[in-house]
Amino acid sequence: MYRKDWSDSFFTSYNRALAESFERETADVDEQQLDDPAVLAAIQQASFNSLQTWYDRPLDELDGQTPDQLIEALEGPDELLSFTEDAAERCDDILPDLLVMRLAREEQVMRPVLRERALAADYEARGHDEVDEELIVPAQLARLLGDWQDLDFARHFFRKVAATDRVNELIADSGRHLAETLGHSIVPELLARSAALLEANRYSASLDYLLVFLTIAATSESDEEIRDLCFRQLRAAFRQMPQRVIPTICIGDLGDGRGVTLLRGWLERHYHQLDRQLFYELLSSIRRLGGETTDLMRFLPQTP
Repeated sequence: MYRKDWSDSFFTSYNRALAESFERETADVDEQQLDDPAVLAAIQQASFNSLQTWYDRPLDELDGQTPDQLIEALEGPDELLSFTEDAAERCDDILPDLLVMRLAREEQVMRPVLRERALAADYEARGHDEVDEELIVPAQLARLLGDWQDLDFARHFFRKVAATDRVNELIADSGRHLAETLGHSIVPELLARSAALLEANRYSASLDYLLVFLTIAATSESDEEIRDLCFRQLRAAFRQMPQRVIPTICIGDLGDGRGVTLLRGWLERHYHQLDRQLFYELLSSIRRLGGETTDLMRFLPQTP
């Protein structure tokens, strides 16, 4: 049974218990260690694991139910969706484990419901520094569907991104997650969407994001054919786009050694067009690809 007051009480108590668990796990950890992503990820996982006693404890604010019982008592897709929406709004990026497990058991019923909710939103960015609260839920649901390896959803998601001029950062984060979790299976869609924008000369921020997603998906795979297709697409984008910073970064991240010749050659021929940001990104990518850059410093743009 879903009741809004129970849901609010659940997530207030959950966030408090999680914060207390995190404090216990970090009590004896040196602050500098928390800068290590692997250490932080292990601590976060330990914090979530320690919540099992909280799930099993009856809570007065839930009329004596345990949090586990409340999740199990949710009925039908509407109640599950309402509670999941509350979770997306109240929890930072990671849904409670037992809720994720309950959704997975109901995946056949919930998948179309979550797809519809995630795709119904407008993905357009409203302002540079503004967090669009209406996109918190769709963004989180998109990540969950990525965890479920929902390739059909991902195709619709990236088509919607391609049709948006300025993608909201929450949606962009979900796109990165989809690219990471789906890897090579989403590469054809990302190739098609970015190629269509290049052919139409639509050099929007969405194209930049699609190139980033493509790079993430390709670098998670060892298939040489896939990586070759991605390199060719990034090369075409670098040559064609008027703003080359993102293609430059992506070429460096992809790790294909052919990028050294491409980037060095372009820099040497077009150094008079460079600003300092692009110059340093070119050098950074060339170095990451194993190329020499010492001799290129003579092309450093002068400060006006």
